[in-house]
Amino acid sequence: MRRRVGAIFAHPDDEVLGCGGTSSKFAENGSDVHTLILSQGITSRENFEKKKKTELIKQAKKASKILGNKTIEFCDFPDNEMDKVSLLQIIKKIEAFIKKYHIDIIFTHDFYDLNNDHKIINKAVVTASRPFVNKIKLFSCEVLSSSEANFSISSTFRPNVFVDIESTLPTKINAMNEYKLELREWPHPRSIKGIQYQSYLRGSQSGLKAAEAFKLLVDIYPANNLP
Repeated sequence: MRRRVGAIFAHPDDEVLGCGGTSSKFAENGSDVHTLILSQGITSRENFEKKKKTELIKQAKKASKILGNKTIEFCDFPDNEMDKVSLLQIIKKIEAFIKKYHIDIIFTHDFYDLNNDHKIINKAVVTASRPFVNKIKLFSCEVLSSSEANFSISSTFRPNVFVDIESTLPTKINAMNEYKLELREWPHPRSIKGIQYQSYLRGSQSGLKAAEAFKLLVDIYPANNLP
């Protein structure tokens, strides 16, 4: 079934880490995958140079092409300072994106990520995709170096959906390799080994060789199409 998938994330590389294996499967099966990156990314780091922002966008576009995305769009909200922006502004950007591409499945951040931008994007996406406005299946993702970094017992990422990505894990790895400004050396979680080990762990939890894990937040079943 052809779907219109929206990958809506805060920073360049979140879309690969969170759902790269799954989104590339959708693309392979003929669905349209559209990505929206909402913050500048990288600009909050020490020794930031403007040319790095331009380079990061180039890397994101290359990664997007590898994943088979139909489009990728960028907003210019401040990196790691999205709490200084009106939530309504962010919601309106997301609503416009959903309407433009007629999105019916969304992958986005989990509310309990350590990164505050991720929390804000989650809240904005949930608001923009509320059921009385849009009939959207909504999933939250785990993003390495943020989701697992929140050590509060009550705030851990607890998935209830697993997607087999054995065939697309190499694609996910190839896409992440384009993010040379974001990749780190093992044992950092945002490393190639970190991505592979996480995929194997989620696979072992679900009887698969490699998997991505999600939380299903919203799904609407018509009365004549119950599961």
